[in-house]
Amino acid sequence: MPLAFLLDQALDGLRDGWRYADLPADKEAWEKGLHSIEAHAHARHHRSYHTLSSAQRGELLDHALEGTLPEAVPTSLTPHQMSLWSCDLRADIIGTFFAHPVVQEALDISALLTGGDDHLQGFQEIGLNQRDLFEGL
Repeated sequence: MPLAFLLDQALDGLRDGWRYADLPADKEAWEKGLHSIEAHAHARHHRSYHTLSSAQRGELLDHALEGTLPEAVPTSLTPHQMSLWSCDLRADIIGTFFAHPVVQEALDISALLTGGDDHLQGFQEIGLNQRDLFEGL
């Protein structure tokens, strides 16, 4: 699955407008967050983030989430902002992944309000104040 491409598309499109008050708009926050994690990779390991082992990358992301990245590293986002951004990062990645129809099919789920996980019924009743049986009250 081209997850990075899908995330880029999502960041270029319309968003829900919600963000932490201490962060810039989503696209700018992502750019600054990625630059900041790269700066921390160089400061800690003297290497680019993408060349680190998965354990080293995970450790940096865990420190970002916990807000424990060193303040002495000059970055675009503060450790507090990195903590907020890493929450958004994880939510965006998980949301993008589970929204993909191939993933939903592989997990045998229907997350599109189509009537349940065991069949893809689709909506039958279309009109004001009409509900399909699976919608409940």
